[in-house]
Amino acid sequence: MVIGQAGKKYGLHRPGAPAAKPGAAPKGGGIFGDDDDETPAASEDALKKLSSDKHKELMRKRAEKEMKKALAEDASIFDYDGALDGIHKEREEAEVNKKAAHKERGEVRYVHQLLEKTRERKKEDEKLFEKRMVKELEAEKEEFGDTEKFVTAAYKRQLLATKAFE
Repeated sequence: MVIGQAGKKYGLHRPGAPAAKPGAAPKGGGIFGDDDDETPAASEDALKKLSSDKHKELMRKRAEKEMKKALAEDASIFDYDGALDGIHKEREEAEVNKKAAHKERGEVRYVHQLLEKTRERKKEDEKLFEKRMVKELEAEKEEFGDTEKFVTAAYKRQLLATKAFE
């Protein structure tokens, strides 16, 4: 991996940030625009002749130079903690805004569904209770024989409501 190549950007890159145009070449200073005094020649032959230590030192210097250029362009380019704090702050603000919008509507999520299910379960429980009562009455009928039955008005209404529900 070569550090400090032309066109490389250092630091934290946020999505959606305008990227530099890769096709645009930096403006040079003329014939002697490449004032790279560290290398006698920029050709591959010259780099092969350098020893590996000198080559590493050269690459380190180039990387430092690129880092200094990047810092000159944007002083906060290596401020990863600050950028991360900013991202977290944006997320928290979005969450707060979402909750505030939800409160403005005054709706409670899923409560109407819960109440409807509760009503259905209550009616199912009443049906099961009625079936149990009918079985008990039949068992008592065998034991006590035919006796008078008394039905209240409220019980009649409940029976009618149950039949209407079915």
